[in-house]
Amino acid sequence: MRKFMTIAAASILTIAGTHPAAADQVTELGVIAGEPTGLSFRTWLGGSTAFTAAAAWSFVDESALHVHGDVTRRVPGFIETDSNDIGFYYGLGGLAEFDDNREDRLAVRAPLGLDFMMESAPIVFFGEVAPVLDVAPDTEVTANGAIGARYVF
Repeated sequence: MRKFMTIAAASILTIAGTHPAAADQVTELGVIAGEPTGLSFRTWLGGSTAFTAAAAWSFVDESALHVHGDVTRRVPGFIETDSNDIGFYYGLGGLAEFDDNREDRLAVRAPLGLDFMMESAPIVFFGEVAPVLDVAPDTEVTANGAIGARYVF
C-alpha cells in the first residue's frame, strides 16, 4: 500500500509540474497553516481554472505527511472592494497521507475558499475548508481547514 501511495502522490505532482500552459501562466508558492501545515503551490491552467497542491504535516497526527492536489475554479469579485480582488473558489481533488504510526490513507477532497489578491503586492492570502472522504484504508468523512499566503511569480 505504501508503494502505491508514493507512486500516486508523485504522479499527481509530476502531472501538475508538466501541464502545458499558456505563456502568461502565473505560479504561486507559499505556506498553508492549519490542518495541514506546510508548503502551498498554485498554478493557473487557463482562465479561472487552477491546480493547487500542498505538501504538509498534519496537526491531528504529527507523524503524518499530507500531500493533496486539487483542480479549482475561481469566481473573481465575489466580495467587491475598490482596489483588491476577493474571489471564491471551489474544486475537487485528492489527498494522500503517509503515516509511520498507522495505515496510510487515500481520500477525495472538495475545497471551498476565499482568496484575496493584492493589487499593490504580488501576494495572495487565502482561507479554505475542505470536506474529505477517505476511500482507503477505511471510509470516513473528515475535514481540512487552513489559511495561508502565496507569493506570485
